[in-house]
Amino acid sequence: MSIRSSIKRLSEVLQILQQYENHTPPPVEIGFYRTFNNSIVYISEIDHDHDGRAVILSGGIDNHTPGDSYWIVDGYHRETDIGSHLVLGVAEKLDLTLPEFPTPST
Repeated sequence: MSIRSSIKRLSEVLQILQQYENHTPPPVEIGFYRTFNNSIVYISEIDHDHDGRAVILSGGIDNHTPGDSYWIVDGYHRETDIGSHLVLGVAEKLDLTLPEFPTPST
């Protein structure tokens, strides 16, 4: 990636993050979420520190693509180094539930 394209990408990330400058992330619990860049993720587990494992279902950014997972801490990507991944913080919890399927009998 060239310096020019890096500057362009980081500028795009900064524009997205500025929209959420005063945003309070929703509590992290198992469920579906929309991220700052409108990706859809599913928090599939909560660890002992109350951090959530997010699985990208659609969207993503750069090296974070659908099927990848990452940890959410207090609503934000666990890796806090400056980079495009920061737009994968959770903006809102979506009101979606999966239907329950009967357990097959053996």
